Amino acid sequence: MEARGMSRFACTAAVLTIVVAVTGAFSPGAVGRRSLTIPRAETVAREAVLAHRSYRQITSTRSGLVTRSCWRVEGAAVRCSLYVVAPNACALQDDAAAVCAQALWARRWLVEVRRSPGVASARILKISSGPFGPGS
Repeated sequence: MEARGMSRFACTAAVLTIVVAVTGAFSPGAVGRRSLTIPRAETVAREAVLAHRSYRQITSTRSGLVTRSCWRVEGAAVRCSLYVVAPNACALQDDAAAVCAQALWARRWLVEVRRSPGVASARILKISSGPFGPGS
């Protein structure tokens, strides 16, 4: 009789452990933390840059907006590095009267994407401009 009681207890404990593991894996919090994929974060980062004033003021580009890379960081966030190549430094500014030498320039954005409840939100961390060269 004691063996039957232990067997029933072990079976009940195993079933409860499985139920807890399954509900924990599919809870809204767990699904929300995992649902920010790299491709989704890249899309949100691109949209944020395209809507930002620092991109809209560019008068001409050679490359369009290019994603250099995206990677995961601490705290369930994804960071993306994007850039655009312009024919010269004046193409990156509002000032049409400026005199510029013809050299390729690039503007770069570092964007962090986080998962808020139900929606991914992007924040531009850094914007820089400089000469464009191989590997930049």
